[in-house]
Amino acid sequence: MAPFEALYGRHFRSPVGWFESTEFRLRGTDLMREALDLVRVIQDRLRVM
Repeated sequence: MAPFEALYGRHFRSPVGWFESTEFRLRGTDLMREALDLVRVIQDRLRVM
Protein backbone atom coordinates (compact mmCIF):
# COMPACT_ATOMS: atom_id res chain seq x y z
CA MET A 1 0.00 0.00 0.00
CA ALA A 2 1.30 3.45 -0.93
CA PRO A 3 1.89 5.98 1.87
CA PHE A 4 -0.75 8.37 0.49
CA GLU A 5 -3.33 5.62 0.32
CA ALA A 6 -2.52 4.45 3.85
CA LEU A 7 -2.82 7.99 5.21
CA TYR A 8 -5.95 9.16 3.35
CA GLY A 9 -7.67 5.88 2.50
CA ARG A 10 -7.87 6.61 -1.24
CA HIS A 11 -5.67 6.63 -4.33
CA PHE A 12 -3.60 9.68 -5.23
CA ARG A 13 -5.26 11.81 -7.91
CA SER A 14 -2.74 13.66 -10.06
CA PRO A 15 -3.52 17.13 -11.49
CA VAL A 16 -3.40 15.66 -15.00
CA GLY A 17 -6.84 14.10 -14.50
CA TRP A 18 -8.49 17.26 -13.12
CA PHE A 19 -9.18 18.85 -16.51
CA GLU A 20 -11.31 17.71 -19.41
CA SER A 21 -9.35 17.07 -22.58
CA THR A 22 -11.69 19.41 -24.50
CA GLU A 23 -11.26 22.24 -22.00
CA PHE A 24 -9.74 25.37 -23.59
CA ARG A 25 -6.42 26.43 -22.12
CA LEU A 26 -4.83 29.80 -22.73
CA ARG A 27 -1.28 29.72 -24.00
CA GLY A 28 1.44 32.23 -24.76
CA THR A 29 0.17 35.55 -26.07
CA ASP A 30 -3.46 34.71 -25.26
CA LEU A 31 -2.53 34.23 -21.62
CA MET A 32 -0.60 37.51 -21.60
CA ARG A 33 -3.45 39.39 -23.25
CA GLU A 34 -5.94 38.01 -20.73
CA ALA A 35 -3.68 39.02 -17.82
CA LEU A 36 -3.25 42.55 -19.21
CA ASP A 37 -7.00 42.92 -19.63
CA LEU A 38 -7.52 41.94 -16.00
CA VAL A 39 -4.86 44.42 -14.88
CA ARG A 40 -6.64 47.19 -16.81
CA VAL A 41 -9.94 46.35 -15.13
CA ILE A 42 -8.29 46.49 -11.71
CA GLN A 43 -6.59 49.80 -12.53
CA ASP A 44 -9.89 51.30 -13.68
CA ARG A 45 -11.65 50.19 -10.51
CA LEU A 46 -8.89 51.68 -8.36
CA ARG A 47 -9.17 55.02 -10.20
CA VAL A 48 -12.90 55.16 -9.43
CA MET A 49 -12.28 54.69 -5.68
